[in-house]
Amino acid sequence: MKSFDIAKQFLKAGLSPIPIKAGEKRPAIPSWKEYQERPMSEAEAAHYFTNGQHMGIAAGVGSRNLEVIDFDEIDYFEAWCKMVDPHLLTRLVIIQTPSGGRHVLYRCNKIDGNKILARTESGTVAIETRGQGGYIVTYPTPGYKPFGKFADIPTLSEEEREDLFSHAYLLHKGQDLTIPERTFPQERKRQVGQWETTTSWADLLEPLGWRRGHTIGGNTHWTRPGKTKGTSATTNGEDGHLYVFTSNAPPLEPGRSYTKFGAYSFLYHKGDFHFASQQIRPKKTERVYDPPVQTTPRKWLCFDEIDEKPIDWLYEPYLPSGIGYVLVYGDSNQGKSTAILAMVADFSNGKIPNSDIKIEPVRSIILSAEDSAHYVVKPRLKQLGANMKMIMAPEEFHEDGTPNPLTLDAAGAAELQAQVKAFGAKIVVIDPLTAYFDGDNINDRIQARAWTRRITNIAISCGCCPIVVHHVNKSTSAQGRYRAAGNQDLFDASRSALMAVQSQSNPDDYALSHEKYNLSVRGDSLGYTFNKDFGFQWTGASDLTSDLVQIQAEFAEHVEPSKLKSCQEWILETLEGNGGMPSVDLKKGAKQAGYPARTFERAKSELGRKLRTFKVQGMGPTAPWMVEVRQLEGGDV
Repeated sequence: MKSFDIAKQFLKAGLSPIPIKAGEKRPAIPSWKEYQERPMSEAEAAHYFTNGQHMGIAAGVGSRNLEVIDFDEIDYFEAWCKMVDPHLLTRLVIIQTPSGGRHVLYRCNKIDGNKILARTESGTVAIETRGQGGYIVTYPTPGYKPFGKFADIPTLSEEEREDLFSHAYLLHKGQDLTIPERTFPQERKRQVGQWETTTSWADLLEPLGWRRGHTIGGNTHWTRPGKTKGTSATTNGEDGHLYVFTSNAPPLEPGRSYTKFGAYSFLYHKGDFHFASQQIRPKKTERVYDPPVQTTPRKWLCFDEIDEKPIDWLYEPYLPSGIGYVLVYGDSNQGKSTAILAMVADFSNGKIPNSDIKIEPVRSIILSAEDSAHYVVKPRLKQLGANMKMIMAPEEFHEDGTPNPLTLDAAGAAELQAQVKAFGAKIVVIDPLTAYFDGDNINDRIQARAWTRRITNIAISCGCCPIVVHHVNKSTSAQGRYRAAGNQDLFDASRSALMAVQSQSNPDDYALSHEKYNLSVRGDSLGYTFNKDFGFQWTGASDLTSDLVQIQAEFAEHVEPSKLKSCQEWILETLEGNGGMPSVDLKKGAKQAGYPARTFERAKSELGRKLRTFKVQGMGPTAPWMVEVRQLEGGDV
């Protein structure tokens, strides 16, 4: 086939072809950068590809946000394939290069310029990306062989793209870039060393929403806040460094390593090593937070002189206005942040959430540290039909691109208070609490009370309702009011508290269970459902409460053994009847048969040697993973 015909196919697939010099990897025309922004016309392609020129593809917006992961060595590619989700791997378009390397092609709404993901021990580049400003040489250039059709290049979610990157970061063998720390006097060094020996990585990471995974070869794997699986970072024992792989955990940077003190300084004190070192110094006296400034004599009143004021409800009995904050807490993936955004969207359109009651439109301010306003929060609000003019958020970066995080210390709270008054906001979302907490220990009562006092003062002075989103502790047996992480005062100081819960019997049912209601009667649980296909929907009053979910969980523990055995029997019967099948199809069949994904994975794991997982030979790296019953000695399975 002529190169012009292939160029036309590329253009039809939304790709921007560029001519390459024969025997080289350089573009054959000086104006090739023009085609990074737009694909050439068919007439231009006819001009450039009439003599069988070698072919390249420009990455970036010219090819509809094409991004390529470039593997220079086959060993790195094969190791990477073993870690990537097989279902995701089968969707990718892959090109084999003359040297035996691979180009992995996909599209994503969020892409970057060219970046290095992994180096060899000698320091040479092993894995890198080709994004905006980059290009690759490809078929039909001699030696390049495609697996998959260029017309089928998938568009990945940001989370799927991050998974591909995190597995590449894990293969890095070169020298890690350790964040340099400030040089301190000998006495301060000793204090830092003592603090590091008494502080665990869990103490630093878990309060911020990081989840501990498995430990292999002394390396503990961690998943960043906002994700439920995948390796975002590792720690090499309690005395080792934190190695970061993800680009979605600011202020930590991918490809860097941090000591405990370095991680603490960035995560809790914006990288200010001097201030961080002051916070860990032994204190001779109790630290006083935000001491009140007495400028005039305090007036004391008899109660017959005190005006009685009714509570101004924004949403009775859940959201009081002008009296204190509301705490919304729950496990990860319960949709608590999405539910709050749905409330904000309804209020922005003059509607009480989970009802048909009309009110005046309400203005809101959203502080979201875990989700970008540009990439996550605004798209979600748009999907929820929010009136964007009624909602505000602080900028995330300075004009020079450096992070500009907001911490609700005394100065940050004053800035927020001024903005709430200027914008006329009646709702202030703080998500999550740990990202805006200015202390170094949310379990410390004095620090907790100092922070909650600031938020309460904003509510009273501005006549608004702060909604604080929070994580839960590890205890699964405690009552709902005792599941909020940190000091109990964070819960007790709230005026109303809602816990996000999920039904154990029907995983699509969720609710906000009213756990604290000392200003009014207990409200009905606010039911909702959400998924990628249908988005978020309120479902009215729900029977789900934290107590009911706990009872369901305890009951599930008793019935799980029989359910597990039943699932194992189903797996064996299904595979014996089919003689082996794709792992993805087996998992889908289990779900249709009524076995939850957790039960299926556990049953499959415990079958152990009875099952064999393999790839069909001759189908290349995109071949699906297959599962069959292993024939053991003696004919038993």
